[in-house]
Amino acid sequence: MSNIKIWGWEKKERTMFRFIKPGDIFCFKCNEQMYCFGRILILAPTLSGHLVEIFDYTSTNAVIGKEDIENASRMMELVVVSSYILFDQKLHGDWRIIGYQEDYNPKELENIYFTYSAGYTYEKLDIYGNKTPIDEEERCKYIALDQRANIDMEVSEYLGVEYKVDNQWEMHKALEDDTEENGVNENDYISFFKDDESIEICIDVGDEKVMEVGEKISAVNEDAYMNGYNWDVLLSYYLEKNEPDILKEMETDPEADMYAAFYPLTSENESRAERFVEIIRSLIEQDEKLCQFVKEEGDVIEWD
Repeated sequence: MSNIKIWGWEKKERTMFRFIKPGDIFCFKCNEQMYCFGRILILAPTLSGHLVEIFDYTSTNAVIGKEDIENASRMMELVVVSSYILFDQKLHGDWRIIGYQEDYNPKELENIYFTYSAGYTYEKLDIYGNKTPIDEEERCKYIALDQRANIDMEVSEYLGVEYKVDNQWEMHKALEDDTEENGVNENDYISFFKDDESIEICIDVGDEKVMEVGEKISAVNEDAYMNGYNWDVLLSYYLEKNEPDILKEMETDPEADMYAAFYPLTSENESRAERFVEIIRSLIEQDEKLCQFVKEEGDVIEWD
């Protein structure tokens, strides 16, 4: 366990979703007298969630040692948490990444399956996103793919302690106000967030509207399976042809069901990001234009 680095509670209040990785050690408050700890295992096959383990180690302060991690067992079954809400947007409770285990390789994941409802049927997914139909009885054997932001309250109930954080309501209200100010709408397929260092734009590829447009694009070009990676390919190609200035200083980091773009925070980049959001919305809301573009250019686009 010598490859574990712990930097503690105070150093990093927020961690952007794209920087959360397997092996991260996290800490969260159950109440003002108790801290709990856990580890990020893998990115779950769903938007902005990770599979995590919660250690059976608790403390009255936000400190955990390497030996504590080495000797810890799991308090409960593995669970998928909404890491975007907890660590990035910090819209519930107080969760922080406080350390990292280098070269962490979670074991026995080949036998890990997730389950979710697909209309009136159920499916299970492996860690690679491969789907298999299952019946209602079998789904109880697997990890539910509904992301949970209130796992800290569940842990409190498990431990038999009161869940309470002072000024919790005030903190949530301030965060909600900040979220509205920065253009984030949880019911929208586009989220726009800025902090002191960067600007972040995300598209929920699993949103019903985005999926509908993706299906139309796939019908135009069979190579265009519109996951997050191919949205990255398509938007980058479109911008290069039509709005190359928006690509300046932009970085992207897509996942299977999420497209994400980032800029360093400057006034010029803020204008670029706002313009980019307008372009995305225009292309998705007026999808005939985008489908025509794919029809004309799809054979030269290097799809993922």
